[in-house]
Amino acid sequence: MPPLSLLVAWGVPWLATALAWLGGWMAIFALAYLAALLLAALLVMPLLLRHLAATEYRDLAQLGADSFVAASMNSLGAALLFVLLWVLTIPLWLIPGLSLVVPLLLMAWLNRCTFAYDALSAHASEEEWQMLSARHKAPLLLLGFFMALLAHVPLLGLLAPALAALAFVHYGLESLRRLRQEALPGE
Repeated sequence: MPPLSLLVAWGVPWLATALAWLGGWMAIFALAYLAALLLAALLVMPLLLRHLAATEYRDLAQLGADSFVAASMNSLGAALLFVLLWVLTIPLWLIPGLSLVVPLLLMAWLNRCTFAYDALSAHASEEEWQMLSARHKAPLLLLGFFMALLAHVPLLGLLAPALAALAFVHYGLESLRRLRQEALPGE
């Protein structure tokens, strides 16, 4: 008997149906998270940043070029690359365990790319952004990973993009504050 007909004889076509169903839901989840993340990056992040900059981070001068267009282009570029990487990594999901890890890593990367830039674009100069981006690459990715995990918690996952925006604003502005304090002589 050929291998395919053997699988049919064993009653395995249900597995193909189940995997197709699971893959469809994973794609829907990814697109929903992507849409929520873009809304949070474009609408929620500027409000959070403005509020926290006026209250908790008053001492930080705005040395960056705060541009809604640049932030939007960054978010849309990261979103398009996320979709491309999502599609390219689908074969890896067939390896046991990677179907859980790869989407989380992609979501962590998307969080870092989108929210880290948005959190610092208004306050950090170009040199400060380059320094912070290089120095905090791993911690920002880890923060993005925890926010991606949070997106999978029932009900709390609905707030994950807004919570990610808040976490990245606090982390980014506090890192910038410490960087500027290191640069001051005598302190």
